[in-house]
Amino acid sequence: MRTTILCFVLLAVIHFYASAQKKVDRQYFITLLNAGQYDRVFDTAVKLRKQVYGKNAVIDYFIAKSLCLDGHTEKSINCFNYIIKNFKLAGSKKDFIEQEISSCNAPSAAAEEELMATPDFNYINNVTLPEASVGGKMGKVYDCFSENQTINFSRMFSLDSLESRLFPIGQKKKAIQKINSILNNNYKTDTSGRYILVTTKEFPLTDNKVGHVANRLEQAYKFFVDYYSLRPPDKLLTVYILPHQTALRQTANLVHGIQLPDPNIGYSNLSDLSLLGLGDAEQLGTLYHELFHLIIRTDLGDIPAFLDEGLASLYSVSKWENETLVGDHRPWRLLELREAKSAGDKYLKIPPFEKLINYSWNEFDGQETKNVCQVAVNYALSNFLMIWLQEKNLLKEMVTAFKNRPFIPEEGVEPKSNLQIFEAVVADSIKAFTKKFDQWFKDKYQFDLYDDVASRNIPVNINRLFDNTRILLLETNEKVFKFNEPARYKMLEQELNAIEDDHREIMSNPNPNQNNINNAPVNVQQSRPVDDNEIKKNEIRLRLDEFEKKLRTIIFDGLPKQAN
Repeated sequence: MRTTILCFVLLAVIHFYASAQKKVDRQYFITLLNAGQYDRVFDTAVKLRKQVYGKNAVIDYFIAKSLCLDGHTEKSINCFNYIIKNFKLAGSKKDFIEQEISSCNAPSAAAEEELMATPDFNYINNVTLPEASVGGKMGKVYDCFSENQTINFSRMFSLDSLESRLFPIGQKKKAIQKINSILNNNYKTDTSGRYILVTTKEFPLTDNKVGHVANRLEQAYKFFVDYYSLRPPDKLLTVYILPHQTALRQTANLVHGIQLPDPNIGYSNLSDLSLLGLGDAEQLGTLYHELFHLIIRTDLGDIPAFLDEGLASLYSVSKWENETLVGDHRPWRLLELREAKSAGDKYLKIPPFEKLINYSWNEFDGQETKNVCQVAVNYALSNFLMIWLQEKNLLKEMVTAFKNRPFIPEEGVEPKSNLQIFEAVVADSIKAFTKKFDQWFKDKYQFDLYDDVASRNIPVNINRLFDNTRILLLETNEKVFKFNEPARYKMLEQELNAIEDDHREIMSNPNPNQNNINNAPVNVQQSRPVDDNEIKKNEIRLRLDEFEKKLRTIIFDGLPKQAN
């Protein structure tokens, strides 16, 4: 394993459980649940979800919970799984949602009887959804698995405290008073347009530079809103421009109560609409990145990781062409992909697109592996994927497709995965797309990403994969369950059988689109339709991979733990 890597990556946003515009009244929903008014919970939450910053984990949770209690088990479980996939949940927060899935899927008779007699949903107040999280833009990292690269949230300020800093654009005086009450004498505050600008007195902005910075940020702000058809927030934005990392770490601790690792050079906070980053009046790439994170969430709080971080990275190295902000086609993240391509260890790989696009936030940003080096590669590949989409004029279409995807699935309709939405926008199967992308990348950057590693990253013999997974299941029953948990084993076996049955059905049915191509007149040029069977095979591989991951987690959790 390598011990040194350049990781200048990970400008990510802090996500909190409530909207930046208005706090979700959880007790209101809990009271309705206790009264058995599940329809009212559902209707109110669905309306809130349509508002600015309405797509957040708390509102989605109450929609899923009300569906479960009202007997819509399948829809509810799909919604709960959607929350795990599309929001940053860690530790007890993720466990809480998984427990809700289990109780909804197979509630005990005793639990149902107790719920009918004395409904009490106040336990919901014991969990804050989701946990605040951040990944900062980093400099040089000397250990892929160093705990020093993570942010410490243990003393982070409360949500109420952060939201007290939100003010309408017309209340600048009150906003500055509030910010000044948090800061000490080492800082200087200015205001221009919709921005409160905070700098250190050792590195202040002159009066003419204040307007210059605000104008450049406003230009990017309007571009994001107009280009992607987003609803703008109606509050002031607070921008902290710091001269060096020491000042950034001190400011993060002072204004948010968080401790940043040394390499971090920027982050943003959705709850108080603030941006913090290194820079000056001319170098604003970091703040463009963070500004995108805040603005996109007005309508896309559930944006998938590859799209959010890919686009934000695109605009951190960019230039203006007329009124359009255009990502540079040669960002520094090219070095990350080149190094990953030549790496000889198992801890650094270029992920297949079908995995990258379908990653949950925890998978994408290393919450599960704690491998900072691999996270850097995920960001880099997402960055170049956005460059490709930019060249093909598909950025707006991709954002719109994810913005309009339904949260509540229709009756009897399987929800579309990230991968299926992506394939529909590019009008290609991921297998064909990967081949085209790799050729484009090789032509542009003189090395390929997948050509000679495809066999390592994409399984060829799926029947052997099923055999290996079934052996792992049998080992789980023997070594972890010790044959004493037949119900749990049977549930896992049924899940694996369902995946295998779906695979057999795919293999028994020919691809209908293939006949349309083969029967076309020789002089007719057709756009090749998406290979439906290939898409379904990719989905089977992903489901099998997730199932194997679940088994390995069960095995790991069952290992004897050493005493401290």
